Amino acid sequence: MEKDAMMPNKHSFLITDVDGVIVDRMPAYAKIFAELVGEYEISSDDAHKFYFGSAGTPIDVQFRNILVARGSKPSSEEVKNLVARFFKACSVVPVFLFPGAAEVTRELKGQGLRLCATSGSNTEELEKIFAKYGLPYDVILGSDKIKKSDAHIAYFANHFGMPLAEFCRQAIYVGD
Repeated sequence: MEKDAMMPNKHSFLITDVDGVIVDRMPAYAKIFAELVGEYEISSDDAHKFYFGSAGTPIDVQFRNILVARGSKPSSEEVKNLVARFFKACSVVPVFLFPGAAEVTRELKGQGLRLCATSGSNTEELEKIFAKYGLPYDVILGSDKIKKSDAHIAYFANHFGMPLAEFCRQAIYVGD
């Protein structure tokens, strides 16, 4: 068998989560989440455990789920208000990259990978962070445009003009 026939298909796309993979805002986000749900008499410890245990879930779903789990029946407006307050508080949190994140993404980009970022955060905020640190991503998508889910992957495939199945065969996903 030829050497090339034994090699796996080359990946062309790298999809990364942002918080917890590229930037280190999770401890600050957990603190803000705990402060907000503390208004519902949920302990800081319980809120932290819940937040980290449901990381990657859209923030509106996290708020709704913790309140429902504690016996509340939050209205859509109440959840929307918590989300708005959460993102307002998060907007002043200093953003630090994980050590080596910028260098690794630049190296991968230099090797020809196309980079996609998926996040529960807001797209415009992410674009500013990526520009500030010179992160060479091709597509950045937050939950303000499309709620973080498999729909983000479909969006990336469409962005590159590829059928979803083919895109997925050529992609690697890194999340926290």
